[in-house]
Amino acid sequence: MGALAISADSHIVEPSEVFERVVEQFGDRAPRIVQHPEWGDFLTTPRMQGHPDAAEQPGLPPGLPVGRVGIAGRRLNDPETQQVIRQGYAGMRPSISDPNLRIKDQDLDGVAAEFCTRACSSASLGLQRRTSCWPCFAATTTGL
Repeated sequence: MGALAISADSHIVEPSEVFERVVEQFGDRAPRIVQHPEWGDFLTTPRMQGHPDAAEQPGLPPGLPVGRVGIAGRRLNDPETQQVIRQGYAGMRPSISDPNLRIKDQDLDGVAAEFCTRACSSASLGLQRRTSCWPCFAATTTGL
């Protein structure tokens, strides 16, 4: 067997339940997942500005399409990738938020170890009050 890789730039995507718990605690100040009929799950916070693609796609909510952070290894301009993004959580591999499945995918990919960062709650750092951001990190740490 050849040498195994170590990934230094991997991401986990927090399950939507993480944000539900934070909304319960911080109400309108909390980051949250909202549904868009065409673009699926979006992470939004009170301070987020319009989506970067809003000029080309009117009606996009401010925030980050959750499916956008689950497309590693795909080309963004590929129509199939765009369809995966629009599916939100449903379009992502389950291993993106399940550590037990993640280890199996690492074996498939020949990855010995990963340094993972949180994809969505990192985007919530633009919040006006940091106190509503840290529970996202805590919930992710205990929830995965």
